[in-house]
Amino acid sequence: DDGFVCVEDLKKMTDCYIESLNDWSMNHGDCLHILNYAIHADEYYVDEDTGEEKPSSHHVHIRYVFDYIDEKGNKAIGIEQALKQAGYELPKPEQKEGRCNNRLITFTKECRDTWQQIAQQFGYDIEIEPLPTKRKSKDKQTYVAEKRAQMAEEKAKEEMEKAFAMQK
Repeated sequence: DDGFVCVEDLKKMTDCYIESLNDWSMNHGDCLHILNYAIHADEYYVDEDTGEEKPSSHHVHIRYVFDYIDEKGNKAIGIEQALKQAGYELPKPEQKEGRCNNRLITFTKECRDTWQQIAQQFGYDIEIEPLPTKRKSKDKQTYVAEKRAQMAEEKAKEEMEKAFAMQK
């Protein structure tokens, strides 16, 4: 036992989830279209502490697209507009719409809740509350600046090692 959901259950759970997405779409103007999905149960990673190759958790990739009717009456692609037409409100309606306040946040929470309910219906005891993260997220500018500094430090170290080797 690798501690993961068995592949047969994951396939059945995915079928239930896909059915729930299709039902959701039918009840919200047929604006969600599933393109395809893939179940990954054969991936591995290298444990940083031991160097051992270990199985990664089984997971599902679902590709879908949202469409909506634009102001000219044409179908257009877009998540936020589609969710707006489907009747979704912003999670914080009193605040300005943006990256941290959009309808996709509400939709994604509903999707997560649906997956959790399906997993529980299949008898899996799962953690519902997210564990606190150890690392703080960084904005892109900070990440890029730190990466550049790290690369410059590595380059300087290499140059020092070359210079030292030439002196010998």
